[in-house]
Amino acid sequence: MEATVDQVASESRDGKVRVELAVIPSPTLRVALRHGMPGTVEIEVERKLPSALVLRMAGQWVTGAKAIE
Repeated sequence: MEATVDQVASESRDGKVRVELAVIPSPTLRVALRHGMPGTVEIEVERKLPSALVLRMAGQWVTGAKAIE
């Protein structure tokens, strides 16, 4: 099963950051997902130079695209 990061909290608590995921439906999933079910996720983090991040944010600001904060 796959998911994408939907929202990231702006501050951490006890060294952790809350992340909300949007699950991508899978035809092979045999169990109906319900709120509160336990699970484990592995999140792949993109590595970028600070200058690349600034340019990305500037591009989103110019085009009016929504940025994840």
